[in-house]
Amino acid sequence: MKSNTAETEQNRVEWVALFVLLLWCLLPVGMCVFDILAGISGKLFPGKNVFEAAKDYGLGTNYLMSINAYHFAFCVLGIVTVLFGIFCVIRARRRIIDRKKLRSMPWFYLLVALLAWAFVCAAVSNSFLRASFGSNVLFDGLFSYLIYAGVFICAASIRRENHRRVLLHCFCGVLVLLAAILLVQEAGNTFLRACMPSMHAVVFNQFNHFGYLLCMGIIAFTGLYLYDGKAVKILKVLYLLGSALLTYTLLVNDTFGSYLATLAALPVAYLFYMKSGRKLGFADLAPAILFLLISLWSLLDLRNGGAGTGLAGNMSQLGTDIINIASNPESAAMAGTRRFIKWMDTLKRIRQRPLFGFGPEGFYGVNAIAEGDAPHNEYLQIAGYLGIPGLLLYLGALVTLAVHHWKRIREMDPMVLAVSGATVVYLFSACFGNPVYNTAPYYWMFLGLTTATRELEKPLLCVDDDVDSSKDAKGKTTIVLAGIVLVIAALGARLYMELMDEKINEFADLQAMRNAELTVEADYVFKELDGGGTFWYNAENYMLIPEDQPQPLPYGLGRPICGNTWYDFSERFGKIYDYDESTDYTDKIICVKVGYDNDGKLLTDIRWVSVQ
Repeated sequence: MKSNTAETEQNRVEWVALFVLLLWCLLPVGMCVFDILAGISGKLFPGKNVFEAAKDYGLGTNYLMSINAYHFAFCVLGIVTVLFGIFCVIRARRRIIDRKKLRSMPWFYLLVALLAWAFVCAAVSNSFLRASFGSNVLFDGLFSYLIYAGVFICAASIRRENHRRVLLHCFCGVLVLLAAILLVQEAGNTFLRACMPSMHAVVFNQFNHFGYLLCMGIIAFTGLYLYDGKAVKILKVLYLLGSALLTYTLLVNDTFGSYLATLAALPVAYLFYMKSGRKLGFADLAPAILFLLISLWSLLDLRNGGAGTGLAGNMSQLGTDIINIASNPESAAMAGTRRFIKWMDTLKRIRQRPLFGFGPEGFYGVNAIAEGDAPHNEYLQIAGYLGIPGLLLYLGALVTLAVHHWKRIREMDPMVLAVSGATVVYLFSACFGNPVYNTAPYYWMFLGLTTATRELEKPLLCVDDDVDSSKDAKGKTTIVLAGIVLVIAALGARLYMELMDEKINEFADLQAMRNAELTVEADYVFKELDGGGTFWYNAENYMLIPEDQPQPLPYGLGRPICGNTWYDFSERFGKIYDYDESTDYTDKIICVKVGYDNDGKLLTDIRWVSVQ
């Protein structure tokens, strides 16, 4: 009777977990609806009609509104997910401290250790406040780490193959819808061009972020095509069409790192397929053949129109970069759209603090790396933020999970194999990208789904009658919970003190000013800076305007919508103004003067100017 009650409770938990994960899958659609409704209402482009707003397609006038709305939705859904994850941990506390589980599921404990180590690194970092919440761009602090842990726990609670199939269908279906929106945008639809926050990205604010999801979707469709034994022929055709659509969209999106990741992950997906005991027939190769044919068509088509763009241009540039890295150190700095110089500089930073790193989002101010605040390599980023021990814990979790599944691959449920491929392609793309709040949850969802082997296998985080419930076990649980409460209290006290010191609304501004690191969104501003000149910074519309135009509204120190638009511009570009705490900047605006020296080096003079 007791066992049946536990089973019923576990089924309820799994249904709640499934519902939460479906909300995560549908979140981008909800954000699209938000942007479209905001566009219909006219709130996105006050003072402009839709045709005028579409001219700002490179950086839509709704950029700040969209990114802030996504932050808010991420936080709300994230808090719900974390609370559910805490519930799962509490109800399975005896099972977690069971030594048998430590030996059979080491990856879970390594990930727990990684999360605990992240708190340690944050506590000894220069700013626990920044380490807790990250910057407004990446939002990659402890708060996001907890949300990712909650998503992972939800996914690890899924035991039924049908539920995994439902999640895959929902994820892939959402990506098809987003891909269709992007293609309609690119075809010239004025309204969607104005509504979406920036070029190519749909609701993800940056096209590379969308690229990470597209490559996961391509491999997920491939997994469904290979492993979904319940699919009728028409559904198999739809899987192929979905994979082809996402492949074409990935090429239009022009995220070359994600394209290379997909190219590398396809053979791995087929290796899993053969290792699982299935025979590989010609029909099974259809997703890979379609991917290669669409790639070949893109190469031939773009070469006819010019080999310097698209896939052909990227392939050509890749060859040039490899040659430069091997033989021309000066030109190598430009390799990988300047990623190589970021990686080399990150390695230098890792050597400076190999044990604790700089804490989450620690590359800023005097600790900033070349060309930005993130290295565009997730593994280097983990080592830089959490030290070498953090990277070893992360890789250890992945390796132990992979070894465990490789030995039992013939026993694994088909949908577990299908999601494993999507996890692998993300790990490949992580060599060229950053974990971002609007894409990373889906990786952790897929990673959690892979932790099962067979259907109805008991997940780690469930109540189990066969674990020790003695007084000794209860005593260990009490000690662990008390320790967690003490650590949270200590870190909370430090966070409170930093909040009182910095005043949370002014945090982004103060961090930039005190560390002599002031900037604008590089993708937009560099286009304006090419010709030099003097500009006002219009904080409301997130852009620079020529000096001969009317002055914009005051910058307004402490207004997040303004402060968060300036971040980590390397001081090597010139003179940066000093911040004086005794001065009231609420009635001032920023003036950016741009020029070049005799060697063509960019020089800037950024200063406060009183509103006239």
